[in-house]
Amino acid sequence: MQNHGLADFPDPDSSGTIDIKASGVDPTTAAFRSAQKACEALEPSGFSPGTHVLSAAERQRSLAYSRCMRAHGIPSFPDPDSSGRLTVGAIRTAGLDPDSPLFQTAMTACERFKPPNIVVRQ
Repeated sequence: MQNHGLADFPDPDSSGTIDIKASGVDPTTAAFRSAQKACEALEPSGFSPGTHVLSAAERQRSLAYSRCMRAHGIPSFPDPDSSGRLTVGAIRTAGLDPDSPLFQTAMTACERFKPPNIVVRQ
């Protein structure tokens, strides 16, 4: 993105999250759309340029999903960030293995709460 005209496009943080809002990059511009198209093959799974603001209900659903995962044997499952999102980076930073049988069982049990903004795998 930086090489395609968005010099201020942020690098991912230690959890793998790219915070576009804090960078001041405007995802609604033609320059952003052009760079995104040029970089499409490199786009991480679940990447969203942050134009969608979660509703209170969506944030509550994200919290319910985290609580459910913890209740089903994944005690270190993180809460969503302040925007209501969870990333693969946050899950891996918590030391969790999404491929473990216990994690898979918890995911199945909590599927009814899983909002689309939670990305468990890359």
